[in-house]
Amino acid sequence: MKLDGVDVKMRLEGKALAPLIPGADVPALHQPFSLESRLVSNGDVWKLSSIEGDLGESSLRGDALLDMSRKTPFIQADIKSRKLDVGFLKSLTSGKPDKPDATPQQFPGLDMLKTVNALVHLESSEITGTDLPLDDFALDLALEDGVLVINPFKLGVAGGKLVAEIRLDASVPEPTGKIAMRFDDVPVSPLLDPFVQTVDIGGIVDGQFTVGFSSDSIGTADGRLHYIAPKKGTDLTFKLDRVRNEQEWLLQVSVDGTFRGAPAQGSFTGQPFHLLDDPNAAVPVDLNLTLADTRAAIKGTVAELGNLINVNASMAGPGTDRLSRITAIDLPDLPGYKASGHIVRDHDTVKVEALRARLGTSDLAGSAIVRNMLGDGKPFIGLDLASETLAHSDFDQLFGKGGKSTDWLEQFDKLNANVEVAVKRAIAPKQVVFRNIRLDGVLKDGLFKLTLMRFQVAGGKVAANAAVRVDQIKGTDKKKSLRGTVKADVDNVHLAEALKPLGLGDNVPGWLNADIDIALGPEARKRTGKSTVRYDDRQGTNLEFALSQTPSATVLKGDGTFLSEPFRLSGTAGPLSRLVSDHRYPFDIYFKMLETSGQMAGSLREPLAFDGLKSSLEISGPNPRRAEPVVGFRLPELPPYRLKGDLFRQKDIWRFTDIKGTVGDSDLSGKIIVDNQKGKPYVNADLHSNMLDFDDLAGIIGGIPGTEPGEVASPAQKEKSAALANSNTVLPDEDFEFDVLSRFNADVRYDADRIDSDTLPLEYMTLNFSLKDGRLLVKPVLIGAAGGVVKANIRLVDKPGERPVRGEVELEVDRLRLENIANAYGIADESFGSIGGQATFQTRGESVAKMLASIDGQASFMMAGGALDAMLVELGGLDGGEALLTWLGKIRR
Repeated sequence: MKLDGVDVKMRLEGKALAPLIPGADVPALHQPFSLESRLVSNGDVWKLSSIEGDLGESSLRGDALLDMSRKTPFIQADIKSRKLDVGFLKSLTSGKPDKPDATPQQFPGLDMLKTVNALVHLESSEITGTDLPLDDFALDLALEDGVLVINPFKLGVAGGKLVAEIRLDASVPEPTGKIAMRFDDVPVSPLLDPFVQTVDIGGIVDGQFTVGFSSDSIGTADGRLHYIAPKKGTDLTFKLDRVRNEQEWLLQVSVDGTFRGAPAQGSFTGQPFHLLDDPNAAVPVDLNLTLADTRAAIKGTVAELGNLINVNASMAGPGTDRLSRITAIDLPDLPGYKASGHIVRDHDTVKVEALRARLGTSDLAGSAIVRNMLGDGKPFIGLDLASETLAHSDFDQLFGKGGKSTDWLEQFDKLNANVEVAVKRAIAPKQVVFRNIRLDGVLKDGLFKLTLMRFQVAGGKVAANAAVRVDQIKGTDKKKSLRGTVKADVDNVHLAEALKPLGLGDNVPGWLNADIDIALGPEARKRTGKSTVRYDDRQGTNLEFALSQTPSATVLKGDGTFLSEPFRLSGTAGPLSRLVSDHRYPFDIYFKMLETSGQMAGSLREPLAFDGLKSSLEISGPNPRRAEPVVGFRLPELPPYRLKGDLFRQKDIWRFTDIKGTVGDSDLSGKIIVDNQKGKPYVNADLHSNMLDFDDLAGIIGGIPGTEPGEVASPAQKEKSAALANSNTVLPDEDFEFDVLSRFNADVRYDADRIDSDTLPLEYMTLNFSLKDGRLLVKPVLIGAAGGVVKANIRLVDKPGERPVRGEVELEVDRLRLENIANAYGIADESFGSIGGQATFQTRGESVAKMLASIDGQASFMMAGGALDAMLVELGGLDGGEALLTWLGKIRR
């Protein structure tokens, strides 16, 4: 039954127009709609006039006609749109709009062009549904018996204009076509910004081109496009042409000019129009590009819209520094590089074969494969690589960019892998060299089997194997630990050679041997792993460490001799399975060596890097100088000490806080921070004593702490004090090690509320100590003395490296009571008064004695409101003999 003579006004609403229009199953009509129109029918001819409404997000106004009386349905439309939404175009590759998760469709065939004829005029002042700045759109479309003509096609692009003419003939067995396009001041940046947000492109494009083609050849290709961005130093000319290979004519696009001030050349050769006949056809591609002395080339075929790839690829350049500046892309700073290989993709499998690469001094060869990279299962990575030389310095920037590091434990359950690597020579950080490395490993379903790892280092050999799995720690969402077994043998590794690049070779000149057998996690319940580590320098240090395990803890024990003196270490730590987890690793260690004993108890966030330390520390000994062989530089001679506090480490910053304890007869509290972030250590300390026994400071200036009855001193210090008493030396003549001052920078504040001195009328002290690049400044020293104040500024090592050392002292004295000074020495007890003044001294020398012996300068002092007895008068007049008789007479009386 036919409807005829219909003349009605209607309103239609629905989810899609396509089902209502025979032969019009196109993506644009698969959108919600709401339309009002007058509908008139005359047989099989239907007219819609005065159309008003919306299709998707587009507004429509105009007239349309559908003629079903013809052999091929005919559509005619004249549509004006205030706003045209082109978002539906995404459905060409992503399915219909109401199915955003649909499987991507292949490139549509051309048969649909034969199912309908059409004559359409469409225009719109506003374009939406895209991030591109488009407007002023217009086209006239004619489709008849499979021949499509769009002329003109006009589009405003951010103030510029794009005009095109398109012809496509699908009526013949081998489709042909022609595209002619003209660019008038089209800005590039607005077109690319939505896709390339990290690079500021800028510039405009002018020019035109024409391409005539069939599904198997390029008939004509001609035209030029000019891209210019003067402020960016960019001026490029793109030229279209055709070239012939052995079988067909191909499209060639070449580029020449400058990009951001650097020469740029390139070319693309291919035949993309094979896709017109077969959307899955293999398209030949040949791409060459040169920019900033970087050369890239790709040659081969691409099919199924990139799902099938078979190309040879290469890339080479002198480094990424210049390329990074020119492209404004934050590339890792890499040295000169060169790489080539054969890349094959078959849907979710990608293989790189015949890989040859060089980066700086490093080389790499072999093959790689990745399977199931897009599927629902676990990806598989296979590597078979070999290298003559691998240098960490060539690759460190690859891992230095990008912020947070990858938690590699998380990857255990996310992929499978098979790795075989052979390296003849590897240069680790600090130039530590490993040789003849071989590593074979398999990761499958969360179980990693290191079937073989061996290498040579520092004249010794290391071999290991392991089988480990990641376990979730009960009661946590993210924290993980390892379970399994690890075995290793270390044979005669010379630590002095191995650690010399780290600056530690002098501290550990011996040889290391070890038998490691570790059971991790639940495996520790089945078997007890026992390990032994031995160190021998064959010069008095012979240490052996034993490590045993339980499921919940690791027991440590060390015995032997250190510098021919007894050494002992004992303690417990967490299970070894937690060493690489994100769970804090606990420990409790006691040690005794060089008469110094200590205990640490706490935990580490990253135990293998000894980072994230939170620990208590108690340490005691007869004299800090005994620890010199451990710390590696000169320490002051101080009396026996006992200190405790909290020790922290965060990356390169150490903090020893809440210090409490004693040094000799003095108490000490405060904090010390050591910052190694800039290479040279920086020490910042704030220390305090309620009571300072002034004798305890003698070791700081090269002397010996007090050893009289009642004073705290070690046996060695008492022996040295006795030797000093029998010598002709009054002042310390031991040279300072000024070269040490250039090894670190420091800011130290120390204050003592009360000073106990048998020989000086001292009351309190504040000291500010600054050391920078070998220049020592003590400014100020404030000392309460004899009822007044002494202020001093001291500068030493004014010219680092100069010997003997030069120094300067500025001294101010304010209201010192003469009677307090005289009484301290038991002389002139009838004198009294207030003394003030100032002095400036210059000095040279390597010790306190030498500095005082070379003092030169000037001083002025005044006394007010007092009197001098005969003793001080005679001394002031340099009549020493009479002064001595006067003093002796007072003693007799």
